[in-house]
Amino acid sequence: MHSDADRQRIALALSESQRLNQLLSEILGYAKPKPLNFSIVNVNAFLQEMLAQIQELPEAIDRSIHYVNEVPTTEVMADVDKLKQVFLNLFRNALEAIATQESVSCSVNHSVPANCICISIRNAGKPIPPELLPQLGTPFCSAKPNGTGLGLAISKQIITDHGGALEILSLPTETIVSIHLPTARSLA
Repeated sequence: MHSDADRQRIALALSESQRLNQLLSEILGYAKPKPLNFSIVNVNAFLQEMLAQIQELPEAIDRSIHYVNEVPTTEVMADVDKLKQVFLNLFRNALEAIATQESVSCSVNHSVPANCICISIRNAGKPIPPELLPQLGTPFCSAKPNGTGLGLAISKQIITDHGGALEILSLPTETIVSIHLPTARSLA
């Protein structure tokens, strides 16, 4: 194993092993989700912390995120780790869908019904084909060429487990992913 070809084959085998391990973890996470650990979460503080982390991702290089929160004091009952998983996945998807020098926007506002908030993530990437849109959120259905669809399926399940809903709207000019969550006040 002294040749470059041997080292490349070993590197490829290790890389594929890691990829398969990640895929297996996603499948198991979808098939048998862990119980939620709820606490009161300030949405503004949570998103500001998440956005600082997301800006450091490779997908965010030469791309920007614009954040507007119309309800900065709103709180939700949530499992912080699970919400991080959701938003990490959704922002990665949004950033991967746009070209360099473009931006993703995130906004928070009141939602219908009145006891909910809506967190919207928008990008101006290529629209999702209309025939694929209703299937998104189903395992193994993805708009990405090498995607498994598990990230979105798991995200959708996590939001549902929080008493919320995840909706995707793809227009010719933008794609909008909206997360509706009940406020902590509405659950009190």
